Amino acid sequence: MSSASEACGYGSAPFNVLNIECRRRVIEEAARNNVDLIFTFVWDLRDPADSAYVEQLVAPFEEAGGEVCVLELTADLETRLLRNRGETRLAAKPSKRKMEWSDGNVRSMEAHQMNTDPTGSTPTPADGFLSRNRHLRLDTRNLTAAEVPRSHLTGLTKKQTNSVADDLLTLPRFRACTQTIC
Repeated sequence: MSSASEACGYGSAPFNVLNIECRRRVIEEAARNNVDLIFTFVWDLRDPADSAYVEQLVAPFEEAGGEVCVLELTADLETRLLRNRGETRLAAKPSKRKMEWSDGNVRSMEAHQMNTDPTGSTPTPADGFLSRNRHLRLDTRNLTAAEVPRSHLTGLTKKQTNSVADDLLTLPRFRACTQTIC
């Protein structure tokens, strides 16, 4: 989506349309062709529209009999701000290079509930989806980017091999994800 960001401006109406459409089409084609897919998504768990959107996104995989797993990454604001300025993140996301805006964007996310309540005492519209799918909540504050897939993703999928995490690392998008935001 960096091309759309450069052409239309990150967060603009045309960018948002292209982002939604591109994500939808990639997911549909992956499901149609039995291709495993990992994507990242910022989700306001209190927003019913966000939950409905996630349901729509994964529907092609569910309809094709595919497995949907959720790896919820959590970190405190200080950690997220530090990672937001990381070299690999800045290289991968041109919009993050405007540091004042980028840090403000990260801080603005504090107004949303982006992580589940580990005690389960704060219900959200996302709970139904999360209870129907494998879900792992992972606090990444003390983990390096490489530790996330190797230590935790193997147990998240139903595949019974120890190479699932290593297989995930071969995907360029996932490598970028684990190096920049996890």
